[in-house]
Amino acid sequence: MVLEEISDHGPEVMTATLGVLGIKNINEGSSKYGQMANATSDDERNEIVRDASGKILTGNVAMAVTTFAAGNALFAYPEVAGILTALKPYFASRYPKIAEWSEKIRADLLLVGFSIADGGYTISQHATSLWDSLPAIGLTALSCGFAIGDNPKFQKIYRFLMLFGGGSLVVGSSASAIDSLNRDDNVGFIMSLAFLILNGSFTINELKEVAKMMGIELNFAGLQAAVKKLS
Repeated sequence: MVLEEISDHGPEVMTATLGVLGIKNINEGSSKYGQMANATSDDERNEIVRDASGKILTGNVAMAVTTFAAGNALFAYPEVAGILTALKPYFASRYPKIAEWSEKIRADLLLVGFSIADGGYTISQHATSLWDSLPAIGLTALSCGFAIGDNPKFQKIYRFLMLFGGGSLVVGSSASAIDSLNRDDNVGFIMSLAFLILNGSFTINELKEVAKMMGIELNFAGLQAAVKKLS
């Protein structure tokens, strides 16, 4: 019976699985950036960026597949910007020539501009209300953050963008779940709930990183255990 249910909802199961893997990698990569504050050399900082950017890129690719499979343009199109912005630190940390060229043309700012344009276009074409636009707003903020995350000077801005983006996604996923429930769309409700749990996990992780940056210790052990059990 269980196997039949899974086979009937194969795309939804695949979407949820990729979502879990995507958020896990993005969480790990984003946390890794927090270690740059303790780096004592350029080589150590570059190693941190190399590891962090690889995880974030992997996570963004997984989330892009997830959102396109779910068929929601307000999530899917901004994820394209997420992949492109994650590519910049990924290649710059591995190839010195690319890093030099990237710095010369200020690729980080160009990618921030592209992310905002991509998010704005997506909202103008597909959103019908503020609630509709929240996922695209959140993902645009994350894309802007990924473009500058490898720069130690921008770590506070990076954390603000991550926290703002995660919070917007939590509210947007909640609104989507309520809308699906009102329309008796059970599959849509389950998918929205899954995204809510994943986005909640990401936002909790970013809250902890912001608190750590401010020298405050937060303990979400009980809440995180519940999230892991649900996901």
